[in-house]
Amino acid sequence: METGQQRSQARTDLLEALYAAYNDRDFSKVADHLAPDVRWFDQLSGVEMTSRPQVEAYWKDHVSMIRIETYPLSMTPLPDGDIVVVAAQTVRNLEGQLWSSQTVTHTYRFTDDNLIAAMTPS
Repeated sequence: METGQQRSQARTDLLEALYAAYNDRDFSKVADHLAPDVRWFDQLSGVEMTSRPQVEAYWKDHVSMIRIETYPLSMTPLPDGDIVVVAAQTVRNLEGQLWSSQTVTHTYRFTDDNLIAAMTPS
């Protein structure tokens, strides 16, 4: 049986790998770790997406317009199993010109089998 600490470590390891896959534009790899009914908030449009295909399409659409890279700076497991990620995020246009560079916070909720059930930015 997995302890809370082992569960948290598995989840933070997974998130590290998924941020790297996202930065490499391997969206299918990231989507494979989303719950089928994932809830993912799109800050640009203010809309919450509610399915794996919808989130993957959103990511693929954005790479035709901008380049976002996000690197975790810290990951904090919460008692309820959520993980809070503070990350450095840069946004560039397709020519590589910097549009923004900021620190962002993402809170991840997981299913019992360690799929991402929700991501909420703050």
